[in-house]
Amino acid sequence: MALIKLFMKRVILFIVIVAFCTTRAFSQTSIQETIYLKNGSVIKGLVIEQVPNEHVKVQTKDGSIFVYDASEVEKITKEANLRSSYNNEDYGRKGFIGLSIGPSFPIGDYSELPIGMNLSLIDFGYLFNKNFGVAGKWFGTAHAEDGATFGLGGLLVGPLGSVPVTETINFEGKLLGGAGAFVASYDGESDTSDGYFAYDIGIGFRFNTSEKMSVLVNADLIGAEDYKTINLSVGIAFRLK
Repeated sequence: MALIKLFMKRVILFIVIVAFCTTRAFSQTSIQETIYLKNGSVIKGLVIEQVPNEHVKVQTKDGSIFVYDASEVEKITKEANLRSSYNNEDYGRKGFIGLSIGPSFPIGDYSELPIGMNLSLIDFGYLFNKNFGVAGKWFGTAHAEDGATFGLGGLLVGPLGSVPVTETINFEGKLLGGAGAFVASYDGESDTSDGYFAYDIGIGFRFNTSEKMSVLVNADLIGAEDYKTINLSVGIAFRLK
């Protein structure tokens, strides 16, 4: 039991660190420098060398390097780097599918159960437009005590809402419903209940780390009948067109 609690604490700490570090990294990479020349040209990239009253050296996204005399430059500004961002509309990526894992905290009538684990083998979402789409989840929870294991598994689907927070981060919410079943095992024998209606009320952040990958950080209220858990999870997903 002590080992399970220690593991849960480390999982929660890992989730916090991933969220913090990813947010920090994205806040630094979503800004680019824009050089306005006196002839009307505009160059966007990274200023890699600037000598006052002499020249400015700029590296563009494709790796090309240009050098401009200081007398040619009207001004240099920092602006949101929309072309190098990885939000939904960029690169035609509107969906994601991945897996996530984290601790599961029983509440309500089952609050006496020990803290367990939650695992989503499928964590799916697809946006029909910038803010609305559909989500799905194939999940399971498990709580272990005195040699016995008890948990809920299910397949859920429902609406997905998404709001871009930055060029690389989306805040998302979902309301899912579907079929769930309880599974209990003891001494190597397991028993599965009849099917129940299960639900998931969830919020989270999706960090679009590249053109094809995202990091998921979620908090979900999952339940069926009298069983309810608060699940925190972190995951990784492939982005879909």
